[in-house]
Amino acid sequence: MKYFRLREHVEFPGGSWHLGKLYAQGGERLDSRIFNAGKSVKLEYPLPLSLQIKRPGPSLDYDCDSFGMPVVTHALGEALIKIVPDEIQLFPVEIIGAKGSYDILNITQTVDCLDETRTRGYHWTPEIGGRVRKYYMLADEHVDPERTNGHKLFRLKNWEVVVICSQEVKDVFDALHIKGALFDPAV
Repeated sequence: MKYFRLREHVEFPGGSWHLGKLYAQGGERLDSRIFNAGKSVKLEYPLPLSLQIKRPGPSLDYDCDSFGMPVVTHALGEALIKIVPDEIQLFPVEIIGAKGSYDILNITQTVDCLDETRTRGYHWTPEIGGRVRKYYMLADEHVDPERTNGHKLFRLKNWEVVVICSQEVKDVFDALHIKGALFDPAV
């Protein structure tokens, strides 16, 4: 099976919006990084949440806020839930000033499948601090398909900022002509 690193298109041709701060309905500022850990999230807030637009511009179907929290159109979220129901959660979010329906895409799985022989990366060590054995930098990520355990949309264990998807997930993005997503080969 083919795998890809899924990332936002930060230099979308013609420009695009930039998503800003996340809020609960009562106006409480929320830390969007809770959606980047590769774990299920249980919210104690009523939905939808709200998200500001930091920089106006054309909307995207797939985008991330400054901390890497994925936001997708509701149509894309519904298509993804059909093929990876146990790997994601969708949380309705109102993007203030935008038309259309959007969801926060929480990817709930981390998979230990990084092919370290083909990936450039550096681990934290006791000498430089940080979380020992976690990565502090990776580049040109490659996964070992044999170790993905059939997952189709996940984050990398010890480097949760990276989102990996299968060819089947990429095909959904392609079929819906999703704006804002880039796919780098990861095998």
